[in-house]
Amino acid sequence: MISRKSLTVAVLGLLLAIAPSAIRAGDYVPFKAEMSELTREFEPGKGKVLGTFTQTFEGTGTHIGKFSSSGTTTLTWIGSDLWFEGQGVMVAADGDKLFFDSFGWAWDGNGEGWFEITGGTGRFEGATGSGTQTVTMSDDDVQSAVYEGVITY
Repeated sequence: MISRKSLTVAVLGLLLAIAPSAIRAGDYVPFKAEMSELTREFEPGKGKVLGTFTQTFEGTGTHIGKFSSSGTTTLTWIGSDLWFEGQGVMVAADGDKLFFDSFGWAWDGNGEGWFEITGGTGRFEGATGSGTQTVTMSDDDVQSAVYEGVITY
């Protein structure tokens, strides 16, 4: 006769074994990443292009854990509004990478917009997802960003 404890352990083991494959099978799960800026360089643009920032960040996120990040963001005037478009990569502690694009509106070092996960390496190979992005500038001139949405990998 199988005890209740043995059955519970067996069911939990089975669930833990199939959970990663359920994520890989295309189920979207919540994703959140928070990061703080480490470095920033600016290359001025011409015409409607204000310029391009190259930045590095560090942060933590669901599914990726502690990570480093780097990317570029171009700022362009559209009428009286400032539009940003960027590309970046989050690199997990184990070296797996998550690639993303971001876009939206910027003002005074702050911004609101969207992100799209465009792929990755390692466990994130073939990853997709999307969500919202909020960027804030601190009083000591350091940007931070929060990405909230969904991911599948």
